[in-house]
Amino acid sequence: MLKQTKSYQITNKDYSSKNLADCSALRLIKNSNLDRSTFESSQISKIQIKGSTMTKTNFRKCTMRKSHLSFSNFQKATLEWADLSENQFYRVNFDRANIQCATLEGSQISECRLTKTDFSWSNLKNTKFIKSDLQGANFCHSDLEGTRFEDCKLRGALFNMNTRLPFSVEMAKSLGMQMVSLKIFDTIH
Repeated sequence: MLKQTKSYQITNKDYSSKNLADCSALRLIKNSNLDRSTFESSQISKIQIKGSTMTKTNFRKCTMRKSHLSFSNFQKATLEWADLSENQFYRVNFDRANIQCATLEGSQISECRLTKTDFSWSNLKNTKFIKSDLQGANFCHSDLEGTRFEDCKLRGALFNMNTRLPFSVEMAKSLGMQMVSLKIFDTIH
């Protein structure tokens, strides 16, 4: 376990499968492997994560606000109930990540890969997606009020009658999004 100090960083390290939930003073993760580690219920706001591997890492109920994440891999990571508000994401891979019931309000997500990512029941108000791949993402029951999608791939992204879209249902369908019934949504989960 890392010793608590005023602030510290993880650079060029392999901390795979470690429990890092008590690392509130962590401010930088750079070029490191934290595959299958856990940050569950941690408070790690204002952190920078660069060039790191976080596949299947557990961020459930984590507070990570006003942070900068870039050139990192979060494939199949768990971010359920996480507060990811006001973050900057650049070229991050979130393929098949579980981001259910999370808050990304006011975040900017640029050139990220989010295919088949589950955003169901999430607060995405005023989030800005730029040149990101959201094909097959699940937005069922999510709040997308004020969200902007600029030059994004949305083919096959799911929404339902309880999704609060930033545009009309017709516009969503013209972008390739698919409206699913509540019965179909229940079988997905």
